[in-house]
Amino acid sequence: MKVFSGGGSHTGREKPQKKEKTGMSGGKKALIIILSIILALVLAVILFLTLYVKPPESPQPILSVTTIDPDTGEKIVREVDENLEYKDSFYNILLAGTDYEGIRTDTIMIARINTKDHTVALMSIPRDSLVQIGSRRDRINTVYATYGMGQAGMEALMLEVEDVLGFMPSGYALINLNAFVEMVDTVGGVYFDVPQRMLYSDPTQDLYIDLYPGYQLLDGEHAMQLVRYRSYAAADIQRTHVQQDFMKELAKQCLSGGNLTKISEYCEILQRNVTTNFTTGNLLYFAQELMKCDLDAAESYTLPGDPVMVNGASCYRLREAEVKEIVDKSFNPYVER
Repeated sequence: MKVFSGGGSHTGREKPQKKEKTGMSGGKKALIIILSIILALVLAVILFLTLYVKPPESPQPILSVTTIDPDTGEKIVREVDENLEYKDSFYNILLAGTDYEGIRTDTIMIARINTKDHTVALMSIPRDSLVQIGSRRDRINTVYATYGMGQAGMEALMLEVEDVLGFMPSGYALINLNAFVEMVDTVGGVYFDVPQRMLYSDPTQDLYIDLYPGYQLLDGEHAMQLVRYRSYAAADIQRTHVQQDFMKELAKQCLSGGNLTKISEYCEILQRNVTTNFTTGNLLYFAQELMKCDLDAAESYTLPGDPVMVNGASCYRLREAEVKEIVDKSFNPYVER
């Protein structure tokens, strides 16, 4: 017998009911996974910047320097006056570049970074500047080798710089020619206006310079030729101006958007070719702060002086009053009292 109910028929099989979806679509899951990965990367970068990229503990981390007297072999300890009050966020970094033998520091600069007002200034100390080394008067570029090179040589150079400028640098970085060439090549070269025809050859130094004037892209090798060229009317003084201008352009290129992804390559080059008392985190901190600065507005100075002959060698006697004027204007790290 067939049973009728509610005007519909019953055939023994129920019509399947549609189930409500309780899960997420594959697209939504993928999106959440991507967002989670991005969040994890952001947190990792923040953690890295917090724990690793740090400024030096104070603007003047070096409180004493020990050197060996080149005449007697005795230890000499020079202590920095701890009672002096230093400006916050104010760093004077000693940058030195060696010659082809890695013995003489033919490039000596102070790079001042103020991380409070985001300004930068460069000051070149001519390599022939006359200083007192033990019992003799000699060029400042011989200090590094006289005191044994390496860390000892750089700490001795810091002391001489303190004698010249009246303050101890916040730290130092000694860069050899390989680092300079590699850094320029890593950023794809640097555009620069070569000021004049440069042609020079010195086989004893394995130095061959051949550059034409004009705005052009310089690779590492040709950039090295540029900064080593000295045959100007003003000799080494003009070279310091060219070096300062090129360093500004190189810094801008390193910190440009397209090259920021090469931070790990920069660090590798520095670790292999730079002697410094800063940590890698400190150097990355300075790089991070430089990105906030207008490098085109950076001030540039070369210490003034006069050529003199000392023991048959051509030297450069600094004008102390004018040096003090430059330091007080842009590099003095002390709080005025």
